[in-house]
Amino acid sequence: MGKGSSALGIVIIIIIVGAVIFLDLPFLPSGDTQHTKGDYVGIGMTIHYTDGHTETIHPERAIPLMPLTVYVDGSPISSIDYDVFCQLSWVGDLTSVTYDTDIRIVDAEPTEIMKEGSKLNYVYTPSQNEWVKTLGISITAQEIETWADTHSALWVAVEGHATVNVDVAFANGEHITKSGSVEGGVMCGVQANQVNAMSVDISINPIF
Repeated sequence: MGKGSSALGIVIIIIIVGAVIFLDLPFLPSGDTQHTKGDYVGIGMTIHYTDGHTETIHPERAIPLMPLTVYVDGSPISSIDYDVFCQLSWVGDLTSVTYDTDIRIVDAEPTEIMKEGSKLNYVYTPSQNEWVKTLGISITAQEIETWADTHSALWVAVEGHATVNVDVAFANGEHITKSGSVEGGVMCGVQANQVNAMSVDISINPIF
């Protein structure tokens, strides 16, 4: 029983490592030497507390395909920023990247939209492996509290569900388009006139 469980654990680790290596292999457009590789979308949060201090959890702390839970101090909050990031690496003479990003802020149970936003045609020329913020959206403690009161909830999993589409342009006229999605959230406890952030889930996913 113990040996079987150990063997299964080793197999799972090998599969995960293999998937990450595979996803980092170059994507080659038809017969061209210019390409992108190891491209990811991530979501992170900045928590604003009522005493004025902030806490930022950047997605680069996570491992691709393996969401990370970070426990925060549980103090009362005033708002939460949800930030979507995209990381690209490439071979060739990249001239610019056009990002289209959509995000929905939802309550995980039930899955209902609390807030949504988008940022289209954001053009930027990144550095290799730079985490580029493509969209940010905020939700206030008052909005969370109102939502909780409406749904008679003491706990609210405030999740951000984001999708990013990129158009990568090279100097020779080649264009590569890719897209990916990612989710992350903040578990909040709600009391009368107070919202406390308890934990944050961040993640990184590949874009294809």
